[in-house]
Amino acid sequence: MTDYKLIHVHIYDPRNSIFKGSKSDKSAAHYYTCSASDRCDAYSGGQCVMIGKIFGGRCPYGRKNVTTGFTSRARKYHEWISDIKEKYKDQLWALKSVDKTAIKLGDGFLLPYSFMDMNKKVPFQAHGGGFCTGVPFIKAEDLTPDALLSIVTFKPQAMMGGEIRDYQLKSVPKFVKDLHDKYPELFKTLVSVYPEAESACANYDYTGRKALLSTINHGCEVIISKKSWQWDGENITATNKDYMIFSPVKWDECSLSFKPKEGESVTITSNDQVNDKTVFVD
Repeated sequence: MTDYKLIHVHIYDPRNSIFKGSKSDKSAAHYYTCSASDRCDAYSGGQCVMIGKIFGGRCPYGRKNVTTGFTSRARKYHEWISDIKEKYKDQLWALKSVDKTAIKLGDGFLLPYSFMDMNKKVPFQAHGGGFCTGVPFIKAEDLTPDALLSIVTFKPQAMMGGEIRDYQLKSVPKFVKDLHDKYPELFKTLVSVYPEAESACANYDYTGRKALLSTINHGCEVIISKKSWQWDGENITATNKDYMIFSPVKWDECSLSFKPKEGESVTITSNDQVNDKTVFVD
């Protein structure tokens, strides 16, 4: 019998939810268990592929269960939530969601790139296409040179006909770069059958990707909500820019400065913003 370890618990509290519901909404506790946490790159990094997914994610080793409590009008409402918090304090909000990248889970890899699971020549757990959602998990033993070559040369077709060009333009370059950065042995295998992977990494374009602000180059310009700021490694600043809808007074000189919270991210708009320590979150 497979053993499942409790790895994460989070609570839905209707009174404190950012999404306002009705007074009849009940509190709920969401429990995530895993049978391969000791062999999971996500878990070792404080993450889980099931966290943050509407339907609990699609991990072959994970399970999600939910128990319901009481409405906010019930006498036991607060007591029930407090009991859950105390009983599962070690697992409460323990893990974060995983970036959309190749990741080793147990005996295989999850490859959550857009349109990749449509490739029926690759033995994914379940194939997508049409109105079906696939499960882009593949056993490590099945991620052969032929499978890797098929992944990077695949050209998915739209339902109404024609190639889905975003796959070759976006999904494949990111997949190749992720293997290069995270799983060098797999990258070497890919290069053996697809030498173009080397030049794809050397000429990789980071624009459009999201990265932690604290990890990009200092002294560069960043674009946030279509507005330009200067990043010095600690603060984002703007000088003589009218960023306020209603200025308190008319001005000849103006300086704005913000110290971002840890974990804030920005969209990369130039490769000059990126260095070898930049952490991507997409």
